[in-house]
Amino acid sequence: MTAAYRRPEALRGDHVLDAFECQSSEQTMWLRRYARQSAAVGSTRVFVVTEFGSLEVVAYYGWCMAQLHPMEAPPRLRKGGGATRNPSPSSPASAWTSATKAGGSAPPCSRTSSSG
Repeated sequence: MTAAYRRPEALRGDHVLDAFECQSSEQTMWLRRYARQSAAVGSTRVFVVTEFGSLEVVAYYGWCMAQLHPMEAPPRLRKGGGATRNPSPSSPASAWTSATKAGGSAPPCSRTSSSG
């Protein structure tokens, strides 16, 4: 049985993130711990994919303007611009691919196992 997916949509408060796990532990952690905050403050646009009839996220991608390692930031920015520790994804985590939709192998940032 092939799952039917919804179109990517902006991350909402009712999307379920806890079961999401991908091959990249950093991207899994970012989605679970930081995606909602990043989306709320506008530093990252986060889009998620779910199956029809479910709010459990099976894939995501995030758009951000840039990533900057704290030690590479100018002193003024290190002193207070962005007071919260909130990493941004280094690049869009492309998660909506025809390979996954067609039942192929999972891309690096889509759920790697199914609970059903």
